Amino acid sequence: MRDRLVDLPADTLLVVRALPTSVMAPSAALGRDLDAALRRLLCPPHGRDGRR
Repeated sequence: MRDRLVDLPADTLLVVRALPTSVMAPSAALGRDLDAALRRLLCPPHGRDGRR
């Protein structure tokens, strides 16, 4: 998690919440999900409707 935080702007507040079913997910899968969410957050939308 720590290595992902360097990509966020300074003073960013990040809250990560996991569904109860994630308790059975491998950490690699959770990491991929987190990476995908951060990519969506950090990449601005291209179109007016927010689609890329």
